[in-house]
Amino acid sequence: MVESFIVMLQTNSEIKPPVGVIESLTGGFETAASRLPAVFFPLAFDLFLWLGPRLSINPLIQQLINLVNSAPAPDAASDQNRQAIVEMWRIMGEKTNLFTLFSTWPVGVPSLMSAELPTLSPNGKPLLLSLDNGLLMLFFVITFSLIGLLLGAIYYNVLASSLRERPLTLNDLLVRSIINWAKLVVFVLLVMLMGGIISVPFLLVIGLLQLINVGLAAIGVSIWGAMAMWLWIYIAFTWHGMVLRDRSVWGAMWDSMRLVQFNLFPVMGLYILTFVLNWGLGYLWSLPAEDSWLTLAAIGGHAFVSTALVAATFVFYKDRYRWWVEVRSQKIR
Repeated sequence: MVESFIVMLQTNSEIKPPVGVIESLTGGFETAASRLPAVFFPLAFDLFLWLGPRLSINPLIQQLINLVNSAPAPDAASDQNRQAIVEMWRIMGEKTNLFTLFSTWPVGVPSLMSAELPTLSPNGKPLLLSLDNGLLMLFFVITFSLIGLLLGAIYYNVLASSLRERPLTLNDLLVRSIINWAKLVVFVLLVMLMGGIISVPFLLVIGLLQLINVGLAAIGVSIWGAMAMWLWIYIAFTWHGMVLRDRSVWGAMWDSMRLVQFNLFPVMGLYILTFVLNWGLGYLWSLPAEDSWLTLAAIGGHAFVSTALVAATFVFYKDRYRWWVEVRSQKIR
């Protein structure tokens, strides 16, 4: 009995402890520094959004505004609400750039300018391309999103290639990027489908609560958002399994859920710290005016830091998965 206990202790000591949150972040920055081609993706994309042409849907928004304004308001309160909505649409029409759809974050290339939506550059106003056809807009939305997922697949493979046991050749990188692109498309469609199925009963309940009390409806919306965020955390390592372990969509989702279940608090710590860093540095990146060349520094800093934070999640996933598998295999013995 004593001998068996000693053997068990020796076996336990052979398992290397998993990396922590800080170690993962450190590894992420080291990976980004060694994989500068990956940094090029968000850098080049943000430069394009900042200095390149804009594809505006303002004519379509104006058509919608004219249609809404043509209907008479039943009372003064309704007219006031309508004007607030119209003003929101007007701002959206002026700032929206369909080229931002090339960033399908969080399953694609991170982007600073897709959130800032600049309308000026140091060269003045960029070339404006207007879109006034709804069907053509739908075509661009789908096409740009698919291209964005392809860029995301290449970005992830370039970034994670140094973390694989066998480095990827250029041919391997291209083949795996195409395969992972197809997986990402399926994953996004599954998430949209599951999100729709889960959201329908919540929206019905929220609609009923709004008829009773606006405060209760707000609480319902908060619960709905918290649940969506909670479910997202459990599948947030899906593309890590696709890229690092060549798993199928369902297999990668299952691995992600089991990994998070086994490492819930470290996962929460990693994402909370990542959010805090993104939020704090996001304020710093937004300080330069959009028509100042100082924005170049913000774009470069964001490209490196965001890539490092993405790499940190890959470092975390790789070692935590290794630890999870070793602990499970030991329990089976």
